Amino acid sequence: MKKLWIFIIPLFLCSCSYKYTIDGQLPNYRFRGEYVYLLDFYDNVVIDSARVEDNRFLFTGQADDKSLALLRVGDYRSIVVRERGNIKVDMSAMGLVGGTPLNDSFNKFYTEFTSLQNDYGDKAGELFPSDTDPQGEKDMPDDALEYNKTKLSSLCFSTLDENNNNVVGILAMLFGRNVLTPSEYVAAYESAGNFIQDNKLVKAAYDMNVVKTFKDAGTLFKDFTVPDGRTDSASVSLSDYVGRGKYILVDFWASWCEPCRQSIPQLKEIYQNFRGEKFEILGVAVNDERENTMDAVVKEAVPWPNIYNAGTIPTELYEISGIPLYILFDPDGKIILRMNELNKRAIEKELQKHI
Repeated sequence: MKKLWIFIIPLFLCSCSYKYTIDGQLPNYRFRGEYVYLLDFYDNVVIDSARVEDNRFLFTGQADDKSLALLRVGDYRSIVVRERGNIKVDMSAMGLVGGTPLNDSFNKFYTEFTSLQNDYGDKAGELFPSDTDPQGEKDMPDDALEYNKTKLSSLCFSTLDENNNNVVGILAMLFGRNVLTPSEYVAAYESAGNFIQDNKLVKAAYDMNVVKTFKDAGTLFKDFTVPDGRTDSASVSLSDYVGRGKYILVDFWASWCEPCRQSIPQLKEIYQNFRGEKFEILGVAVNDERENTMDAVVKEAVPWPNIYNAGTIPTELYEISGIPLYILFDPDGKIILRMNELNKRAIEKELQKHI
C-alpha cells in the first residue's frame, strides 16, 4: 500500500515592513553626548533613542510607509515618515527632512507652508496698534488679515490632491485645521481616501467642522420683509424667493465689503453652472445705502436678483456677526449650508446631488 505524503507549506503574510535609517544633524555642540528620541507621532511613546556624536545621530529600524514619528531633542522637533530608505534630517533648519519619497513630499509642503504662515503672521502683526500709534489698525485695509490665507488653503488642497491616501495627506489635513474654513475642511475630508478619513485626529477635526458648516442645517428659513427692498422701492420678502421649489443661495453682502465683492466672480461661476428652474442666487444687501448697493450691482454686472436696503433686519434674525455670509436653502426653505467664506467646492457638491 502506497503512503500518501501530504506536505503542508506554511503561508506567511508579508507585513510590508521595510528597513529605514534616519541620518540627522544638529546645529551645534550643545547636545553633545545627549540623546535624540524617536517618538510615535500620535501618543508620544518612545520608539527608540540615539546618542549625539559630533552633532550627528543615526537611527536604524523597520516600519511601514504609514508610520509617522517625531524626533525630539531639547526644544528641537522634526516630523518624519518612517519609510524604506535613507532619511535625512537637518534639525538646524526648521527640522527639514528628505531623502525618501514621502519625506520629500512633506518637506516641500512644510517649507512652503511655514514660509506662507510666517509671512501671514508678519502682515497680521501690522494690524495691531503700537504704543506710538494706538489708532494704527484703522489705517490698514479691511482684508489685511486675509493676507496669504488663500495661498495657505490652496497649498493644503493641492498637497492633499497629490497625496490623497497617504501620511502626507494626513499631515496636510492636520496642518489645515487652523487654515481651512469649516466648509473647506469638510470638502477636503470628503475628497480624501479611506486611509486619511480613518485617521482619528483628522476624523475628529472633520466632525467638529461638520457641526460648524451645517449650523442650523435642517431648520426652516426665517422670513423677513423689507418695505422698499425692490429696485422700484416696492416691498419684498425673503419668502418671495426661498421655499418656492428652488435651491436658493442667499448672499448677505454690502457694497463696502471688499471680501463680498471679491467673491462675486466665483458666485457667477456657480450661477452659470446651475441657474435655471431648480436654482437661483439671491443677494441681500445689509447695512448699506440703496444707491451704493445699486451702483455696485451695475459695476460688478451682478445678474441675480437683490433685496436692497435690508439694514439690520436679516443680521438680527440670522445672528449675522460679519459678512459675507452665504446660506444655501433647499426647495422647501430648509437650511443646507451656512458659511462665512465662500466655498465653491462645497456648494457645487451639494447642488450636484440634486440638480
